[in-house]
Amino acid sequence: MHNVTPISEPIHTAIIGGKTLRFFKSPVKDPDMPWFVVDDLPKCFGLSRLARMVLEAIKREPRYVRRVSTADGVVTIAPHYVAQGFFGAAEQQDELPKSALMTYLEAGVPATQKLLRDAGIKFGSPEMYAWVRQAVGEIGNQAVLNPNTALFLAMERHGEVVEHDGERFIRIVVPDQD
Repeated sequence: MHNVTPISEPIHTAIIGGKTLRFFKSPVKDPDMPWFVVDDLPKCFGLSRLARMVLEAIKREPRYVRRVSTADGVVTIAPHYVAQGFFGAAEQQDELPKSALMTYLEAGVPATQKLLRDAGIKFGSPEMYAWVRQAVGEIGNQAVLNPNTALFLAMERHGEVVEHDGERFIRIVVPDQD
């Protein structure tokens, strides 16, 4: 297991099912998507024994996790892609509802927004898309299998930033296919 980092604070804490899910800045690379506290997932999503065992196995794999010291003690964090893989597998095995991944993704949006703000990147800008592409790696043909990737590509190609009630959104306007 890797050494424990100096005391860190989460960049965002979400509440899911009345429990906290903490997100941290990547200890490995920048840019990178937010990392999550592995032990927070069972609490937030009421995971089965089998799903908890899978997470325990993930925690023991140094290729995927790091230990971070917090004010509450040492926690194990893992990268975003580990959560995506875990949720996808758990949903396929009917261990979690199909909405679980989307709940996780929505909970992590403020953490990603903070990383973008800290990097001085404006929401909806070409720099934002470049940052996300660098953070997640090669997208390739993922859009075929991952609806979130398809949505990202549609936002990048056909999105326009709009403001509503002081918040910024991306509206996707697909051109006519005549």
